[in-house]
Parts: sequence; C-alpha cells; structure tokens
Amino acid sequence: MLGLKILTDMAEVSLPPNAWLELLGKIDSKFYENPKLADYLSKTKEKMETRARTWVGKKFVDFAVEYNSKTTRLSDYVGRGQYVLVDFWASWCGPSREEIPNLIAAYEKYKRKGMIVLGIAAWDKPEATLKAIEEEKIPYPQIINSQEIATDLYGIKGIPEIILFAPDGKILKRGLRGENIEKELEKIFGE
Repeated sequence: MLGLKILTDMAEVSLPPNAWLELLGKIDSKFYENPKLADYLSKTKEKMETRARTWVGKKFVDFAVEYNSKTTRLSDYVGRGQYVLVDFWASWCGPSREEIPNLIAAYEKYKRKGMIVLGIAAWDKPEATLKAIEEEKIPYPQIINSQEIATDLYGIKGIPEIILFAPDGKILKRGLRGENIEKELEKIFGE
C-alpha cells in the first residue's frame, strides 16, 4: 500500500492529469478493499478529473470572489483578447514570494504588448495579502480572498501555480516558474 501511495503521489506531480487517470484505471481492484486507500484513491481521482478540466488546451473556468463588498471574476481579465499570466499565490508562501520579481519583470516587459499579469491570493488572510502587495511593490491587479475557491476549481495542490492564458481564454501553459516564465513569453512576444 505504501508503494502505491508513493507511486500515485509521484504520478500526481509528474504526469498530465489524463495520463494519471489512465494509470489509476490500471490499479488492481484489491487495493480498493482497504477503506483508507480506497478513499485516498477516490479523492485523488476527483482532483485529477478537476485538473484535467483545467489543463493545457482547455478554456478557462470562471469563478467569482467577493472582497470589501466588491465581486471580482477571473473573466474580468481572462478571455478578453489579451494574454494573461495568472499567479495563484499567498503572502506566507516563500516560493510564491520568490516568483514575484519574475512576474513584475514580465509585467513591465510585456504589458505594452498586450499581456496582463494577475495575482490570485489563495489560502491567505486579506490583510496579509495587502501587506505583501505593499512590501513587494506589486503593480499588477489582484483577486484578493479567493481562499480555496480558485485552487479547488483548478485542481491546485501547491502554490505558486502560474498559468498562462491565451487571448481567447484557453490555457497555454501550467506550472510556469522562474526563467521558464520569460522563455514562454519570448515564444509569444519575441525579444
């Protein structure tokens, strides 16, 4: 059972969701006799099915978040004729904070060429998010207080998760980090 858990955990982070679901379909039915393992496999399958609906090539899934009596939707930014680089992040997350300079650089370099960078604060207190925005001098828009709404819809297990959306709202790339952000944007916009 431990080997199966390790295999599925590794597959979850290293395989596209459809490949993971195919692998899951090959697991011997005897593993489902253990209630804890069956529950784990069922929840992981559900998460991968969610992720498959929001994988590369799929159209974005919209959501709405209310903060300070104002409702903001992903569709306020995505699917409106511009490339949108979306960062799912939190103020307390070290790796999220490490990506902010890369996102600011991308925003400054490509905003005049038709690209938006959007932060989606997840799993975070709004006050902490606002403080981090100020500390990091983040110039691009934010959806604050999404908590689990956005991450559940996109099957996100860990942050930061950076997704690039096409002007029509299709997902072009998931899991961008570091220098791969710039490499992907250069393919679109050139140098």
